[in-house]
Amino acid sequence: MKNLKFALTISLCALALACGDDPVADNNNTNTNNGMSTGSNNGMSTGSNNGMSTGSNNGMSTGSNNGTTTPTPEGTGCDAATPPARCTADAAGFAWGTASVMTKLEVEGNADCCFDYNGDNTPDNALGSTLGSVMGGAPLNDLNDSISENIASGVLVPILEHEGLTALDADGNFTTNFFLGAHDVVGAFSGVDAAGGNKVLIDPASIDMGTQPLAHLPGASLTAATGKVVAGPGAIALDFELFGSQLNLVISRANIEADAVAADSGIGAQGIALTNGKLGGVIKADDIFGAVNNVAANCECLELPAGTPLIENGVCNADAVGKQDSCVGDEESCKTLAGSCSTVGAVAFITDAESTPGSGVDSVSLGASIEAVGAEITGLETE
Repeated sequence: MKNLKFALTISLCALALACGDDPVADNNNTNTNNGMSTGSNNGMSTGSNNGMSTGSNNGMSTGSNNGTTTPTPEGTGCDAATPPARCTADAAGFAWGTASVMTKLEVEGNADCCFDYNGDNTPDNALGSTLGSVMGGAPLNDLNDSISENIASGVLVPILEHEGLTALDADGNFTTNFFLGAHDVVGAFSGVDAAGGNKVLIDPASIDMGTQPLAHLPGASLTAATGKVVAGPGAIALDFELFGSQLNLVISRANIEADAVAADSGIGAQGIALTNGKLGGVIKADDIFGAVNNVAANCECLELPAGTPLIENGVCNADAVGKQDSCVGDEESCKTLAGSCSTVGAVAFITDAESTPGSGVDSVSLGASIEAVGAEITGLETE
């Protein structure tokens, strides 16, 4: 089994249609950008809109689970002047909200999913539709196979806590908290129970303080007549395993929409089953470049002068890329990163959305389908 949480290596390779040798290294041209659009800050943007976090690494957990945590805007989480009550709650014996555990997270390969991020009243999914249109869709299939394998084996356990949801037969407003965790089982994980009541543990890396989540999608609601659940916009930060390295990336303007399956759902221990679900958001191109640069800064074999990025405005540092063959042993991942630098830069070709209103087109949209079964949160993971 591929030990990947979100295996984007093959996916981003597909954007350039090839992996391996970097064209920049071949032509030693550092003065042109080969048609790539340019960015501005090569890092994590800051700001907020309608409750969504597009912050830098403030409060972001980068724990060993290599999965999902979420940044909370500075001054609005447990560092706020009046922090949420859950910041001081004791996880032992805490009354967690009704929950769901995802059994499917699949990036869609067409432009029909999932949410409108550029205001033209049509769904936007630039990353997924691009991957689905090259090489017979093989890169997208590999990506989704990796995600599916990790969910099925219990390596990746995305958990939704519906905080404040008190009934399925009446309209209600609540907050959907997003955690990464583990199945609370004795012995090997053997799959989830579609009928609900799956016991799960929350990874402490998904917690700000107490039981307060780092990740949450505000403005959630359930319409009893239709069983429709919607949540967001919010922000989710993911540790992507990319080119042999873990990169922290923020999905901003994140939304979830799904149908609650009444027959398999219940408030409390049974949890909420979700079907026909979709998840969408946008990832800043500069965030991708900045995350790559954060990793490359620790690659001594690339001999980057202090403060010099490996990739800037989508263009790679030819000198550093040319030194990739000196990256051996513990720095083998640095060779992979440098050798695929221009592939990362290709993300600039498919930006189609704004990270925040007025920012300009600086992000790539993403759409995925999701399914979930009911779950009960039984506490926090321990070492």
